[in-house]
Amino acid sequence: MAFQLESLGLILLRNQTTRGTVEETPVAGDVFEAEVGASISIDPRVKDVDLVGSPQNASVIGPRECGISLSMPFRTGALEGNQLQMDQALLSCYMAVAASDTDADSTDDRFIYTPSYKDSEWKDSTIWAYSGCQDTSLSMCYVLQNCSFGAKVSLDFNDAYASLALEGKGVLSATPALATQPTVTPSVIVPPALIGATINFLGDSDYIPVKIDFDLGPDIYATLKPTAASGLGITAPGAKRKIKWSAKVYHDSGVTPYTTLLAGTTGTISVSWGTVPNKFTVSTTKAQIRTCKISAENNVTSYDLEGICVDNDFAIQIDTAVA
Repeated sequence: MAFQLESLGLILLRNQTTRGTVEETPVAGDVFEAEVGASISIDPRVKDVDLVGSPQNASVIGPRECGISLSMPFRTGALEGNQLQMDQALLSCYMAVAASDTDADSTDDRFIYTPSYKDSEWKDSTIWAYSGCQDTSLSMCYVLQNCSFGAKVSLDFNDAYASLALEGKGVLSATPALATQPTVTPSVIVPPALIGATINFLGDSDYIPVKIDFDLGPDIYATLKPTAASGLGITAPGAKRKIKWSAKVYHDSGVTPYTTLLAGTTGTISVSWGTVPNKFTVSTTKAQIRTCKISAENNVTSYDLEGICVDNDFAIQIDTAVA
């Protein structure tokens, strides 16, 4: 027998050329370097049929819906124009990208991702998830198509670590079967730490963030397509997008979040870290506080703040210019 080890599992993700149409052949370059704990759940819709006068029941297996939970570090390929899998992931979260060149050559090296509301810009992905056995034909392969996600950006200054978490839906493309994992070369690029980050938190340097999270949404649902073998069609946003943020900040004597809260004013939250070609900036210019609570962080008084990004004003910028 062969044991399946979680840490040896492998996930490949590729944006689909045509929305709603599965990509057929995985390649090693599609590797999605997810943190351990990634999950793929196959949740077909099941109808139990209770029959009168019989002790037996029957189940009708319906549309083949899947749930997906992934998390990855903020990290580029450390080469000009190489955002690694950040690009594929963000485009599958109903984001659009604007690319530009910031140096003397002709290669795009700056990429700015913002929420998209145009169906023509939306992307979905095919996922190949392999269980953790690298022997020939002994890894279970799950193929999911039409995958899209809501996203969460987490900036944890205690660990100096930034991550992008994806929560979404997909459609089971085929019955899971044994296969051989593709051979991949793991990235040796270290994710940039949040130490030394440039931070603007509501324009007041007295705020000392411990953690900042941005919930980019949206919720995802799978549409019906009864003529398909899966019973499902594309995935789509299931509710109005509302980008939210939360933060824990130290309670410095000069900080007065209640003034901002009660006035209903907006401000900037921006964090830049790393160095090109492995540099990131996440930002909003319209952060509004909605709740403010006193708390503590290791016995140091702090505020727990929550709010929204008015007009869904939010951007992720990746700089890969050759320094």
